[in-house]
Amino acid sequence: MSHGSIEEIRRALRTAPVEASSRHRVLVLRHGGSPGSARDLGVLQALHLLGHTVFDLDTGLHPECIVSGGERGTAPGEEPGPERFSHEPVSAVFQRFAPELVLLTGPGWAPTAATAAYLADAGIPAVSLAPDTEAGHPGLRHLPLGPAFSRADLLRDPLPSPASVVEVLRGGHPDPRGARPCEQIAWVEELTALADGATWQEGTAARVVDHLASHHLDEHGLEVAFETLRSEGLLRHTGAPRPRTVLFSGYYGAGNRGDELLLDTLLGHLQATLPGFHPVVAGSKPAVVEREHGAQALARANLDAGEAYAARASSLVLGPGGHWHDYSIHLAGGAAGTFRAAHVSPAHMAQLPLLVAAYGGAVHVRGMGVGPLADSAARAAVNLTGRLARTVTVRDQESARLLEPLSPPWPAEVEVSPDVVYGLSLPAPPAAAAREGRPRRYLAVNLRPWTDRPEQRRRLQQAIIDVAADHGLALVGVPMQSTDEPELRDLAETAASSEADVAVEVVPAGLPLADFLEVLRGAEALVSMRLHANLLMHRLRRPALGLVYDPKVGSHFAELGRGEFALDLDAPSSLLRDTLERLVGEPDLPRASRAAVARLEERARRELDRLSEALASDPLRIPDPGWVQYLPPPAKKSATSTKSPQSTPTQAPATTAAPVNPDTPAAAGPRSPAPAGRPTAGRPAWRRALRRVYRGVRRRLG
Repeated sequence: MSHGSIEEIRRALRTAPVEASSRHRVLVLRHGGSPGSARDLGVLQALHLLGHTVFDLDTGLHPECIVSGGERGTAPGEEPGPERFSHEPVSAVFQRFAPELVLLTGPGWAPTAATAAYLADAGIPAVSLAPDTEAGHPGLRHLPLGPAFSRADLLRDPLPSPASVVEVLRGGHPDPRGARPCEQIAWVEELTALADGATWQEGTAARVVDHLASHHLDEHGLEVAFETLRSEGLLRHTGAPRPRTVLFSGYYGAGNRGDELLLDTLLGHLQATLPGFHPVVAGSKPAVVEREHGAQALARANLDAGEAYAARASSLVLGPGGHWHDYSIHLAGGAAGTFRAAHVSPAHMAQLPLLVAAYGGAVHVRGMGVGPLADSAARAAVNLTGRLARTVTVRDQESARLLEPLSPPWPAEVEVSPDVVYGLSLPAPPAAAAREGRPRRYLAVNLRPWTDRPEQRRRLQQAIIDVAADHGLALVGVPMQSTDEPELRDLAETAASSEADVAVEVVPAGLPLADFLEVLRGAEALVSMRLHANLLMHRLRRPALGLVYDPKVGSHFAELGRGEFALDLDAPSSLLRDTLERLVGEPDLPRASRAAVARLEERARRELDRLSEALASDPLRIPDPGWVQYLPPPAKKSATSTKSPQSTPTQAPATTAAPVNPDTPAAAGPRSPAPAGRPTAGRPAWRRALRRVYRGVRRRLG
């Protein structure tokens, strides 16, 4: 790179192509809160620019991966031993991501014996980039990266200080001439003299930046390290494609089995059909997503991280499992919550689509639920997302009808598609031993939090208990998430206090899917509020009774021709008992309903194929070499307005904590505005006192 002015060099940096001689799947193990995290971020950015597929495994999210004192821990009174990395807590990451190389950035980190053996068996080299790693540790190659700069360091103002440049040129050596040949240039003495200064001398900065851009960026050191590994036979040249980064935005990681099944279905199908597929999940709890699904994750409310991924994403899939509704738009402060980092409502759901579309990626809305949608601000946020979307599918006809007034100008036609979980490959039944300890004959029951009316809850519980008693059945509670467990324990308490002799067991919410399906398969029937519990039971061709707390449950039963087996929560007890009596007498779904399930399964698989084709046709996003991660502005001190109440609207909160269960309707309607009046909290006490004196004098003179 021939030097000119600083701006000319920066223009070249922003446009110069960056390409590794061979691309690899690289897992980077780092600690986000460590003093070296800025350097680690530079290494990650360089890996992306070089075209590698990268998994950023942050031990700040997964502290259980770092074992202190070796594998045995530290005995009382002993000094802590060296820190070791264990892959076992995140084994799903290694299974799904399948790294070709593991880079460790933490000081002194090395794999545990078990992890070293696992990596050796899998042929995955582990390489430490830290300068102070224990030498000669088995299963670890030590290739410390010397000091270097990221592209962003040279593109941002101010430029790196002369002292930091000297450190990089020395390469960690005390003698600036003793590190590397490229450092033996005419002006190194000049820089050394400036090492204690704060500013650059005129004319020196351009030459320095030009030299750094040509020889001392993170990608230069990484290419040397990778070539060393290839020359040692630890890495081989591959023809791997550049990664196709696809963002998924939804309520993933929150422990709702239905949402996790939706994500698992999408990831499994696209990994098998989309070349270069690299999923990144924007969910509720990124650590849970990474640990359970093995996919890179971020918190959906973290817009800074969201922008970093949006800048590289070819596509975004919003939903399935999402819901456009009115319930929480007031908590977001209206449609403007899209730009104020709201954590709930359609305004929150529009944030990532807006970022992805702004950077040139494609937006796909899949399997969205809609309604109620009467609020103008909620409709505005939905309309914004729809205008950005390349494809839009909703989960039922009612959702499509509610979008009709908004969708005519949208680029994509709104289509109705089956629930994605119809396309999930169901696991084989577990061994017979998994059934041990379960009642011989039982009803499976799923209840979720839904009402503050105890009498309604007791009436529903008693009807279920009565039918179970009449048929000599036990009850087995099947929670779809942990919030269901208290409701099912309450059912057990009601059964224990009643005259009916009905045993109640509640299985754990985190039961593996194969075991969960076996519980459903062994039941006489299922009574469930949760949509996906009913859907799974129907996929097993077994009968279910749906309790309609949300229209989506009724729509599911209607599309199978089973509408009479979906009852409102206010249905009379006699109707509930009669319907359940009929259900217990059905060993399996009737032929017409079985055929309907089969058609939906086939349609769901076709829709997954269509999604894969749509994502493959989205233009592949190549990371921009000139992209810079900017720090968010510092929070402003709360300023008091001096405008009159008539000219200043009531301000909604900038951010709002997400509710525990975002798909549960909240109390609708705007919050009451704060009392009008001239604010005083931000004024100094002396000014408030002086103003009181002034008003008193005026009254006396009045």
